[in-house]
Amino acid sequence: MALILAGRNESSFKGSDGNQVTGITLHLLEDTPDPVNGTHVERFYIHEKKPGYGTAKTIPFGSVITPVYNRYGKVEDIIWKTPDKPFSLKL
Repeated sequence: MALILAGRNESSFKGSDGNQVTGITLHLLEDTPDPVNGTHVERFYIHEKKPGYGTAKTIPFGSVITPVYNRYGKVEDIIWKTPDKPFSLKL
């Protein structure tokens, strides 16, 4: 299963401790939808202090994404590959 970058959303807010929290949410689609269950959708958040934050801001839509998780199950970094064909969302 490959995940395709469909969108991103940058955010900045005050956390419960009063400190500013900045990061980016990536919205991903599975590359091969299941004819019975539809398309698997996933999103994950990358904090600005993580290595993948700078990369996540510049990845072209349609790129194949492989998340790298830390031992706590949070996305630490991302590996990506340029799309072979232009991104097109067909509903």
